[in-house]
Amino acid sequence: MRRLPAFLVPLLLSLLVCTASRAEEPVKTEQPEAAEQTAKTGEAPKEGEKVNGDGVVTESPPEKPPVDPKIQGSIYRATPRHTGVYYNDGLQKRPKIRWKFETERWIYSTPAVCDGLVFFGSMGGNFYAVDLAKGEQRWTFKVDKGIGTAPAIDNGTIYFGASDDRFYALDIKTGQEKWNVKTGGKIASSPAVQDGVVYFGSADRNFYAVKADVGKPLWMFRTKGYIGSAPTIDGDTIYFGSDDGNLYALNRLTGAEKWNFHTGNGISTTPAISDGIVFLGSADGNFYALDIETEKPAWTFDTGGRVYSSPAVYDGIVYFGSEDGNLYAVDVKTGKQKWRYSTGDKIFAEPSIAGGLVYFGSLDGRLFAADLKTGKIKWTFKDDDGADAVLTSPVIVDGVLIFGSWNKFLYCLQ
Repeated sequence: MRRLPAFLVPLLLSLLVCTASRAEEPVKTEQPEAAEQTAKTGEAPKEGEKVNGDGVVTESPPEKPPVDPKIQGSIYRATPRHTGVYYNDGLQKRPKIRWKFETERWIYSTPAVCDGLVFFGSMGGNFYAVDLAKGEQRWTFKVDKGIGTAPAIDNGTIYFGASDDRFYALDIKTGQEKWNVKTGGKIASSPAVQDGVVYFGSADRNFYAVKADVGKPLWMFRTKGYIGSAPTIDGDTIYFGSDDGNLYALNRLTGAEKWNFHTGNGISTTPAISDGIVFLGSADGNFYALDIETEKPAWTFDTGGRVYSSPAVYDGIVYFGSEDGNLYAVDVKTGKQKWRYSTGDKIFAEPSIAGGLVYFGSLDGRLFAADLKTGKIKWTFKDDDGADAVLTSPVIVDGVLIFGSWNKFLYCLQ
């Protein structure tokens, strides 16, 4: 198996700015919550709760989806606040390959799914529309250099940035270009779209707000480092990180800075927002929970490596990977570790959540599915025919799971 060279890690970030289960068990460091203890309460279960024969609550009511599950495939990280949660049953059993689609170079672009098509770019410079059912190409659009951003979809248009310094808008049905905007550097920041405005960052150190219909720039915000972090919108505020080590909070209507928080190194992760907290990792090796109201850390969590994996947040736990090879599950209120699972290599890709499992890939070429509460591995997947590093976030929709790899293939599992 070809391994991702260590020297390419910072270069990749700047340019882009299973067959068998493991015997190893996850490391647990905190006891279950009181609701999961074995004492009877004597109270009738609430709507949606499940109890065992001892009257113990074994399952809480399902969280109300913040977005229509039918359109989650078209949203980067599944929800507007980038929590990485897909509200479906996921894949409970070890999956098989429905199809795999070969491109000309590795795939770092997390795909989007809309109207029966899968959209993604490759580092060979092609942007693809592929049939979800059969894996057959519908159309392709060629640019001069690699495409490492996840696309955004809105109002019949698909948006993405590329390493040729340009940001593109295409017709989603035909792949015809509607417009493009030239920036001063490579674009690795996956866009966000809201209220007719598309937002993204560039390696030229600027963050852009552009009219989504015609590509007219509305405002620009200057940082002191390249921007590979995808923006996250919460109300009238937009959050993103920069290689200057800052998380920025801007007024998304005017571009005026509200506040910033400085970490010890660059931030390329996508912020996730839940219950008034912004979650993000930094190349300083720490994972941060920032209180939006106080603009200060609620807690920090030290890992054994740089954190390039953006978080997923669900039911009081935040999940993220580290360059130290661990997938961490941390309590969102206390910052204490619930459990961790060690893979065979670094974790760069973002975890995703569906059906009580967290799905995550490693540079060792495997895709894992672990129980959300215990960290016990439910299944692993590895393509025996040329497996390589998993570089994208898993997208889980319509009974399938889709991800891209260093081996140039986009996989659809079922």
